[in-house]
Amino acid sequence: MWYDGTVSVLHVKGGTTVYERERKRHRGLRHNLAFHRSMGRFYRKFYAGRSVAQDIAIYLAIGVKVSIAAVRSTAARRSVL
Repeated sequence: MWYDGTVSVLHVKGGTTVYERERKRHRGLRHNLAFHRSMGRFYRKFYAGRSVAQDIAIYLAIGVKVSIAAVRSTAARRSVL
């Protein structure tokens, strides 16, 4: 390992993920579930517990978001086939 304090890194969400065959516009179901599960973990680690109502709203929003993403990726996959 080597530390170089002069280096900066820019994180591009999903930028290094290689999808099957070629780059696709939408993630697969497995990838969607993993991505949104990590959103929940991040929220739980840094923000959860401040308000029960806020926690419920955030988790519901993540659930709705993963549902929409799954439907969109399924529709996109079917339109390609």
